[in-house]
Amino acid sequence: MVTIREVAQLAGVSVSTVSIVINGQAAKRKISEKTQEKVRQAISELDFQPSRSARMMRSSTNENPLIAIYWALDTRFGYIDQMMTGLQRGLIETGLNANFLICPYTPGQLGKETMLFSNYSFQAVIVANTLENDLEFIEDHRIKVPCVLFNRNSQTYHSVTIDNNGIGSCLAQTLKNRDVKTIGILGQQDFMTGMNARSRSFIQTAESLGMQINRDMVFNFRSSITNGYQAGEQLCAMADKNGMPDAFYCDTDDLAQGLIYAFQKNQVRVPEDIQVVAVGFRRLESNLYLNPSITLVQLPVEEVALECLFVLREALQQPNLTRINRIIHFHPIQGESTQLPVSEA
Repeated sequence: MVTIREVAQLAGVSVSTVSIVINGQAAKRKISEKTQEKVRQAISELDFQPSRSARMMRSSTNENPLIAIYWALDTRFGYIDQMMTGLQRGLIETGLNANFLICPYTPGQLGKETMLFSNYSFQAVIVANTLENDLEFIEDHRIKVPCVLFNRNSQTYHSVTIDNNGIGSCLAQTLKNRDVKTIGILGQQDFMTGMNARSRSFIQTAESLGMQINRDMVFNFRSSITNGYQAGEQLCAMADKNGMPDAFYCDTDDLAQGLIYAFQKNQVRVPEDIQVVAVGFRRLESNLYLNPSITLVQLPVEEVALECLFVLREALQQPNLTRINRIIHFHPIQGESTQLPVSEA
């Protein structure tokens, strides 16, 4: 079995340096990026896999597995509480005794998270919110403990995904059923894989159903209520009621809430003058008490987290488990920001 000393010899560094790198302390201890890369290459080349007992000591746990959760440090960090609620449900339903470690990372820089690739600190991992280059990196650099990807597809790892294309199509069909002809879009400024898939599917479906995307009414802001409001003020300054599209699609419910507030301040009635649909990120109850409530498709974050834990339980029990890819269905919610379907009006 390969030892940490052999890793140090191949990398040309001390044993203590290898230990610092694989425990994620390299930046804190001012280990250069060049040295870190040498250690990572040596670990990969030698397929270094510390014993279970060593990993347990490093993770400061007893016999309960430590599950790391890698979550992007961006606007999506605001709904990690739903993730934890789903995991808590999972512990109850599976009977698994486990501890969790939250590991925030910078989107696009997952490869710098040395601890993720060492299998020295935890026994399983959930990786969420990866960008394309993050996904490419972990496909090329094997994570050595059971791993499940949150809402990403993989040819290497287990995954639990949301039907992102279906969400976009569902919201487009919702507007078609309400006799919408023209649509504006309030999108999320930062590139996010799942969000892009939903927006792309919405546009393609809307156009295939004969609705027109008004390119002059497409805005991109970072997701927040304030930015949604600012977009709405900008829109109202550009066009009077007659120049408005029939409806707006919003990448997030935060953007939609701000947009609707700006419309109300400018005497644009929702849904009488303009209808609004969105993708729901926040807990559903936060939408119920808005006036008007938003017609949306709720992302099933808790259900995805729950299923991730079911998959990890299987993977911990069966080391050679065949790769699993499970899809979680979404939840359409009829709110007050759209009119009744034409067939019901």
